[in-house]
Amino acid sequence: MLTESSKIYAPNSTIEGLEEVFSIELEILTGVSMETTSSMGSEADIIFGIKPGLSKESYQIEISDVVEVQGGSEAALAMAKSSLLQLVQEQEGRLLFPILSIYDQPDADFRGLMIDLARQWHSSESVLKLIDLAAFYKIKYLHLHFTDHQSFTFPSREYPKLPTPDRHYTLEELESWEKYSQARGVTIIPELEVPGHAMQFVTQYPEIFALEDTAENKWSINMGSEEAYEAISRISQEMMDVFRASPYFHIGGDEAYFHKVMDDPKVQAYVEK
Repeated sequence: MLTESSKIYAPNSTIEGLEEVFSIELEILTGVSMETTSSMGSEADIIFGIKPGLSKESYQIEISDVVEVQGGSEAALAMAKSSLLQLVQEQEGRLLFPILSIYDQPDADFRGLMIDLARQWHSSESVLKLIDLAAFYKIKYLHLHFTDHQSFTFPSREYPKLPTPDRHYTLEELESWEKYSQARGVTIIPELEVPGHAMQFVTQYPEIFALEDTAENKWSINMGSEEAYEAISRISQEMMDVFRASPYFHIGGDEAYFHKVMDDPKVQAYVEK
């Protein structure tokens, strides 16, 4: 049984941020505010630590007189934190944890959730809540679909006509998502949808992306245009510069509409070359 006088402790300075996140989430969930401490002494009731020998996503929870949490990495401790939030009960200002011993690790390395930001607008606050939920359910990757026919929500500085007015985020917002997600063990994967679902590219920069016959096909980029490849490379780099933690970058690739593509002079020249 823990109260507001109980303390959270992490001996490793690299996981101090996890302590603070856990304290915040614990208060949101239960209404009980618990402070962190820099001392291992008798006041430490919940203890987080890295344990050599555990695999990267494995963690252990031992609950008796104290709550001891050990993981193979910060990411594992983030999952253990979620398990504690799922276990805790509040009773008259006290926190109750069951006495138990847990060893856990995920069955699948890739655990992802895709959110379409281009067709359905989500406020920045809503995205932060989705990151919280992903962390709570131990979803490792949050895949954000930034671009589609309906809107282009990434704030490109290289191609400033691409972001849809009143339907795009700021770089400051995206950088805050990256920091917030990393503190919670969630990695954001950005997506730039090409060569299909690309009407925003075609209408805003036809001289770079459009096929010759845009009346027949305004939904796909010109796959024979060297300028289009260069632009895609530069926009992709912009997105990767923001979401630096992701080992993946998604380029869509689905449902490209090929009507009139092979009739385009640039495409014919590209194929011949």
